[in-house]
Amino acid sequence: MMILYYRSDAARRIFPDFADEVEEVVDRTFDRVAFIFDQASNDDFPEVLSPMEIKAMSEIGVNMREGEYMEFQDKKCRDGEVVRWSRERRENFVDSCWRGRSVTRERGVRAIEFKETGPLVGNDTVSNSIQIQTSEHGCIWLPLDGLSQNISRFDGNLSSPVKISTDIEIKANGKLKSVEKVRSADIDGTFSDGVLECIVRLSELSALERGWLGEGDGETISPLAVSRAMHLIHTRSHLVNLYRIFPTEEGGISLQFRKGSWRYAAEMMSDGSAEIDASSSDGNFFELRTYNFLSSGFFEGFDEMTAGIGNEQNS
Repeated sequence: MMILYYRSDAARRIFPDFADEVEEVVDRTFDRVAFIFDQASNDDFPEVLSPMEIKAMSEIGVNMREGEYMEFQDKKCRDGEVVRWSRERRENFVDSCWRGRSVTRERGVRAIEFKETGPLVGNDTVSNSIQIQTSEHGCIWLPLDGLSQNISRFDGNLSSPVKISTDIEIKANGKLKSVEKVRSADIDGTFSDGVLECIVRLSELSALERGWLGEGDGETISPLAVSRAMHLIHTRSHLVNLYRIFPTEEGGISLQFRKGSWRYAAEMMSDGSAEIDASSSDGNFFELRTYNFLSSGFFEGFDEMTAGIGNEQNS
């Protein structure tokens, strides 16, 4: 017999105004557990259960032996009989839940498909994994188990662009929680020599140690700044032959380029924010704009700033 019990008299002495509410919560919990177990007995599993709920419910009847069962007093199942919970039904319930049929993600966590092309920055033969620099989530490790590509495919190809397709979990704040599944990963040979030169340059700057300017000045280059710069280079590769890439003292990356009388600059800060501005020798200028990240607004501003370059190239 299944009984949920707590010391009502003790609760009333300590929390006189709270005891009735606790009793109501216990009753509602008992009803819900009985309902879920009745559904599960007919292979009708709940669509929404948190991992914590499943873990707690899996403890009910954990010590039952073969042939034993529990009854939920005064709770009737769909056929009118008292709700019963056996060892076999419990094992079926737990197995089904942890296979993912009933488990929901943490609050605020969502699963999305993530595709990107980024430079190879590391590999590990022991774990059969590669590390890719991404524009949005920094450096991430991707296991190759189950893929046709072997780790040897990536040997000697550091800084080469790798095209990936993965399923990832994203937290409510937009940060990466985990890589759930790697669908594909392979070296992308479609980039121009100019893009590859930029990738190599960024890899070289990533290796700078603190104090690279001398006398202790010069911060280590931020991986986030590198990934932001990589993103800009990939998405605006038509300007790749103009880019000149420099480290900044604060640990950022500065992309500078010239065309005609204009000088352009796009700086990726160590915290992932970005600035763009431009000026010409005749006194005209594109006023400094600051962005928290490489949003659609950033690229609209960048395209506005560089709109004249295409006209000059075609003239």
